Amino acid sequence: MAAPKTLSRDPKAVARRQMRKLDLELRAFERLRPELLKTHPGLFVAIHHGAVLAADADDFRLAAQVEDLARREGPIAICRVCEHERVEEGDEPFVHFDSVYPEEVAE
Repeated sequence: MAAPKTLSRDPKAVARRQMRKLDLELRAFERLRPELLKTHPGLFVAIHHGAVLAADADDFRLAAQVEDLARREGPIAICRVCEHERVEEGDEPFVHFDSVYPEEVAE
């Protein structure tokens, strides 16, 4: 019987895994966006494992709601449900809640 695969704890490897997960969550948001425009217009939604985990009008309150889970399981995408990918400067629809920042991962 093969030994279970252990994930690397190397900071660069961890960051790459987290960035891949965040990318998957953002793709899920794009897939869900048409329905979310009907059910959650103007709200922020937390996307985890490809589904809406929670929603709120305040992105910081939503981030606080999902923070413990994100620290245990990795990034959760928090996205604003709106028609366009970018609205006005300072009013971007994507808010990335992540405990590893890209500048910490210099290749």
